[in-house]
Amino acid sequence: MVLLNVTLLSGRTEDQKAQGLQMLTSAISHALDLERDKICVVVEDVPKAHFSSGARAASTN
Repeated sequence: MVLLNVTLLSGRTEDQKAQGLQMLTSAISHALDLERDKICVVVEDVPKAHFSSGARAASTN
């Protein structure tokens, strides 16, 4: 069993997230030779105001 935790800045559509989850699951399945049903993915949307990089909030970019 594999559990992937993915943290994204908010703003992506449900379709974009679904496509990303499909691609991540496929890549891990291939790389680790695992069945897809053995891979769980948790997505957390983080508001841009709650994330910073280089001491700057992502909401200021």
